[in-house]
Amino acid sequence: FVLSVFLHLSLSDIFSLNGSLFCCLCFCFVLFSVQDAYAEQRASAVTQIESTIVELGQIFTQLATMIKEQEEQVMRIGDNVDETVANVELGYGELLKYFQGISSNRWLMVKIFLVVLVFFIIFVVFMT
Repeated sequence: FVLSVFLHLSLSDIFSLNGSLFCCLCFCFVLFSVQDAYAEQRASAVTQIESTIVELGQIFTQLATMIKEQEEQVMRIGDNVDETVANVELGYGELLKYFQGISSNRWLMVKIFLVVLVFFIIFVVFMT
């Protein structure tokens, strides 16, 4: 209440209050204490903001480190995928060669079987 009264008074009103220097000193003390409390609040807020900015800086540094590590992992994965594709293509080529080899061996086996069958028939017909 006293503060609101002093804040609405002008300096001439304060000095005219019974001519008392005490009232002026009270007013100055209240005014300075209010300003001091406000300054302390602002300083506290600035300190808190500064600590928050430092924490954010640390978080961004950690994030940059994690991104760099993941970049290396992604590059290794990409290299592994390229190597795997090359190996699959080589394996497919080898399977085609094997299939062609088996196909030609089947015909060889069929030919040998027919020759053996012919000799068997000739042996049975002429030997009996």
